[in-house]
Amino acid sequence: MTSTRFRIANLCCAGEERIIRVTLEQVSGIEDISINVIGRYAVVKHCSVDCCAPSDKIVTLLNDQRLGASIQEANADDSDTQDAAPDYASLFHAFTVASLFLAAIVYDAVNKYDEYDFVGYVACTAIGLVPILYAAFISLIRLSIDIHILMLVAVVGAISSQEYLDAALVVTLFIIAELIEGEVMRRVRNAVKLGVSGMPKTATLSNGESILVDDLKLGDTIAVRAGDMILADGVVTTGQAVLDESALTGEAVPMAKKVGDKVISGTVVQNGYIEVEVTTDPRESTVRKLNEKVVEVQADRGKFAELVDRFAGVWTPAVLVAALALAVIAGGVTQEWHMWTHRALVLLVLACPCAIVIAAPIPSVCAVATAARHGVLIKGSSVVESLGVVNQLGADKTGTLTKGFFSVTESRNLADIDDDEFEEEYDPMALAAALESKSAHPLANAIVSAYCGCIADYEGKLPEVKKVQVMDGVGMQGWVEVGDDWMHIAVGNERLLKSHGGKVRPSKAMQKEIDAFVARFPGEMVLFVVIEDEIKAIMALADQIRTDAELLVQRMMRMHFSITMLTGDHEQVARQVCNALSIPPENCKARLLPHEKLHWIISSQVDKQGKKTKQGVIMLGDGINDATALAASRVGVAMGAGGSAMAVAAADVVILSNNLLRLPSAVSICRTARTVIVQNCVFAIAIKLAAIVMAILGMLTLWQAVLIDVGSLLFVVANGSSLLFSRAFEDSDAPDEPERMSAVKEIEYHAPDFPGVKMDTSDHSKAVSVNESMV
Repeated sequence: MTSTRFRIANLCCAGEERIIRVTLEQVSGIEDISINVIGRYAVVKHCSVDCCAPSDKIVTLLNDQRLGASIQEANADDSDTQDAAPDYASLFHAFTVASLFLAAIVYDAVNKYDEYDFVGYVACTAIGLVPILYAAFISLIRLSIDIHILMLVAVVGAISSQEYLDAALVVTLFIIAELIEGEVMRRVRNAVKLGVSGMPKTATLSNGESILVDDLKLGDTIAVRAGDMILADGVVTTGQAVLDESALTGEAVPMAKKVGDKVISGTVVQNGYIEVEVTTDPRESTVRKLNEKVVEVQADRGKFAELVDRFAGVWTPAVLVAALALAVIAGGVTQEWHMWTHRALVLLVLACPCAIVIAAPIPSVCAVATAARHGVLIKGSSVVESLGVVNQLGADKTGTLTKGFFSVTESRNLADIDDDEFEEEYDPMALAAALESKSAHPLANAIVSAYCGCIADYEGKLPEVKKVQVMDGVGMQGWVEVGDDWMHIAVGNERLLKSHGGKVRPSKAMQKEIDAFVARFPGEMVLFVVIEDEIKAIMALADQIRTDAELLVQRMMRMHFSITMLTGDHEQVARQVCNALSIPPENCKARLLPHEKLHWIISSQVDKQGKKTKQGVIMLGDGINDATALAASRVGVAMGAGGSAMAVAAADVVILSNNLLRLPSAVSICRTARTVIVQNCVFAIAIKLAAIVMAILGMLTLWQAVLIDVGSLLFVVANGSSLLFSRAFEDSDAPDEPERMSAVKEIEYHAPDFPGVKMDTSDHSKAVSVNESMV
């Protein structure tokens, strides 16, 4: 199956959405359809084989319905020229109609008894009806009833009743309201874009040659000066610089980069000069993939939207039946056809459910867009709704609440304890480093770094390893080449020992040495190196608590969250971290295997009767061991900057930076979004029901009905788009870290020397002043 994004130029409201679904759902080979009315696009999951549902066939089917469909290429610029500027043609048309109406009013006031005073109103109505007639014609071709047909019927009814003033007033108000609605929606569409469409189209290679960004190849080296944007993901090969990553991560603080550091597209060099080797196809760069993902998730519909859609599906037919009954039955019984026909026409104007249908999607889309601008990817409206009700947080320790940058505090060779005449044939730490070099776990990185220093210096010098296996909750094992032989090696925690369920039984002398070693390093991770089922070495590794972890716990508790720390580490280390973060002792869950974390998540989301609770759990993690727990939780949150690909894929929310404070801000904006959704739905439905009652009682005129219909829509849009200006993220920047700031201050600018190119260093002084003001 292939997912293709289609731009739908004529997608304006729920009517077109229904037409798209009816048109495509009957086509074999189409598995799923997601539609974003606000963004005017649809994401279709389909079989692209010619005999099934290729993209060109889908475009043809949609354009047969006059929807203006086209394929939006996966890596194409996301800008929409239709949204670049106001619709001046519609503005001129609305101005003309309004001017004619005002002129007719003035003429009627001056010439009260002129038998031709209706001509001005008819002219105004006729000119105003032109776009309405065209839209109604398209709707008839589609065999659907929308607001344009309803308005046309209402205006024709008013003219046939010789209510020329009412007809002109209704048309004028409708044209002006459509213009205002279109402009508001245009601004909302522009506001929810990530703004990456302004990225430069050309890059400068390290030799000074300019090249199109899409023509860059893996291994090319691009030069980036102060003030330039990095246009492809890669690794710094030359120079050093201070980067502004706020466009992607939302972090306003500068980041220092030097040779060997990874950099991502979309970030801007504030100071310095670097050369970057391209490691990812520019068409698959981070900034483009992020933008595509945001576009996809904005098309997701939550439960509120589905509920409202079902209501709207009943609303229009019910109102149409009521209008017909009012005109025929009430008119026939009372013989007052004019009065009841007028009331039926008012009901027709109120039959359009646009305000009701758009009540839920607007707040969700705006919440997703606002969070994305601050480096938080929320994967859809359903996640927004869920994140707004959860009240428990399960947090992984290593790499989440702690930095995950372990260092080996001390290692001790135990090979000679039981054998005084032992002659070392190999270094246990060398074998351990060889095994751990096959893992990306933070503990493995620490062991390799402790032995090798820089892995590049030892590339090809470490022993060969085969049959590597991860032991969940314990460590790793495999076979390492020693001379002409292969030896079995395991590196892990105390679960390797017999006393903790393993098969290694240390002697009394060795156990005494182990106990003394553990006592010397309270609160640190202790690992064993076991070779051929004998303990040959022991090491202590230390980690640091994140500077923002305590603030995370405080803010989540202020939001009435129950916080539990889940870790595979031993009890003493876990309790030390919980005490430092003020997490209650009963919420400290240590020595958990992956399936035990999963069990805790599942059991925490059901009540005593085994039924799912309404709230659920947020699972916050970053490692492969968290993937199952992330998937099982109501809302899984992954730390994207340092998290594993599996965890990020399983998560419902991805924090692109390493800033934990983004989580409470995301929860806050989702709670606000949920409140706004409820407000919108209640208001839109209540105002419509009240208007229906008033129309039946004869308390509404046609123009008042138009004002209520359009006014409710504008209120819903304005209330929902208020989330674009939410202040939920204003205090969520990560605390300053002395190490990072000192690294930023050390960056020096070195002007590039391109052959035959004279460089202008004037930008450098500006970049330095910007950087110094930030530091």
